[in-house]
Amino acid sequence: MADLPKNVSRRISVLFGSQTGTAREVAERIGREAKRRFLSVTVMALDDYNVTKLIEEEVVIFVCSTTGQGDEPDNMKKFWRFILRRNLPSNSLCGVCFAVLGLGDSSYPKFNFIAKKLYKRLIQLGGTSLLSLGLADDQHDLGPDAVVDPWLKEIWQKVLQIYPLPPGKEVISANIRPPSRYKVIFVDSSCSGNGVFCSSNEENHDKPNPAPCKRHPFYAKLISNHRMTAADHWQDVRLVQLDIKGSGMSHSAGDVMMVQPRNLPDVVQEFIALLALLPDQLFLLEQNDPDFPNACANIPFEYFFDLISPIQPRAFSIASSLMGDLRIPVWIKKGTISFPKDLNAPILMIGPGTGCAPFRGLIEERVCQSGGGT
Repeated sequence: MADLPKNVSRRISVLFGSQTGTAREVAERIGREAKRRFLSVTVMALDDYNVTKLIEEEVVIFVCSTTGQGDEPDNMKKFWRFILRRNLPSNSLCGVCFAVLGLGDSSYPKFNFIAKKLYKRLIQLGGTSLLSLGLADDQHDLGPDAVVDPWLKEIWQKVLQIYPLPPGKEVISANIRPPSRYKVIFVDSSCSGNGVFCSSNEENHDKPNPAPCKRHPFYAKLISNHRMTAADHWQDVRLVQLDIKGSGMSHSAGDVMMVQPRNLPDVVQEFIALLALLPDQLFLLEQNDPDFPNACANIPFEYFFDLISPIQPRAFSIASSLMGDLRIPVWIKKGTISFPKDLNAPILMIGPGTGCAPFRGLIEERVCQSGGGT
C-alpha cells in the first residue's frame, strides 16, 4: 500500500451515485458516523461534486448503485464520463486514498457493475485503496447490511489510522442522537407578504421558467386517464394524456417522461395530527450543523427531514412521437434506447417484460418520417 496522507485536515468526502435513494441513505449514514469521530465531512452526489477537485482530496468514500443493465445512476453520469476519459494521467489520483462500496442485486447479470468498474478505474489513476471493494447484495438473507455493516466497521478503523481522534476525545456513542441537519423556524403567516416566501411553481406556471427538469417541473393539465386493460385483468395499465402547451419540452422516440408524485392528503393529515402541527403554519428550513447533539425523549419535528427521503420521481416510457399527436407531461429524460438514423436499417425490437411504449413511439415516428408509409 502506498504512503497514507499525513494527519492534516481530518477531512473526508463521501460521494454517492444513487438512483432510488438507497446509496444516498448509506452515504448520509457514513457522514453521520464521521461526525461521531470528529471528522470534517462532505456528503454529496457525484454530479454535484466538482470532479476537478478530486486530486486535492485526501480520503474519499464512494457509495454507488447500478441501475438498468449495468448503467450508472442519473446523478453520477457527468462524473462517470469524466473519470473514464482516456487522456487522464495514470498518476492523477496518486495522493488520494479511497474506498468503494457498491449496492446491487445479484439476481441481475451485471451485479454491482458500476462499483466494480469505478474501483478498477481509481486504481488505474493511481489512487490508494483503503480496503477491499464492498459489494452489498439485496439477495443476501440478511440484506445489504450483511456487507455494509462489517465494511463500515473496517473503513473506520482505516480512517482513524490516518486521522486519529483528537486528544481527550472518544467516538460519540451510537446511543446519543446526532444533531439534526436542519433547523425549523416557524414564522408568523402574516409575514408571508414580505417577499421571503414565494408561491409554488404550480401557481406560477405561466411565468417564464427554466427548461422543465426535476427542480423546475412543468405542471401539465390532465386531459384523460384511461385504463387500457380489461377490468378483470390483474394489471392496471393506464394511458394518461396531459397538455404541455407552453412547456418548451421536446423528445425523441425512446425517451421517458418523469412524473413527480405527491403524498396522499389523508397521509399528510395523519402526519400533521401526529406531530400536533398547524396545517397552514409557515416555516423556514435551514441547514443546521451544531457541534453537539441534544437529548430528548420525543423526536422533534426538524428530525423528520433527516429521516424521510424526498419522494422519488417515476419514469414512464413515452408512447408517442413529436411528429404525431402529442399528449405528454412534465419533464423529459433522455432514454437509454438508441435508434439508427438510417430509415432503411432493419430493427428487431424485443421487450422482455418492459412494456411496448418506446416501440410504439418509434413506430409512430417512422410512419411520420416515411410520409404515412410502412
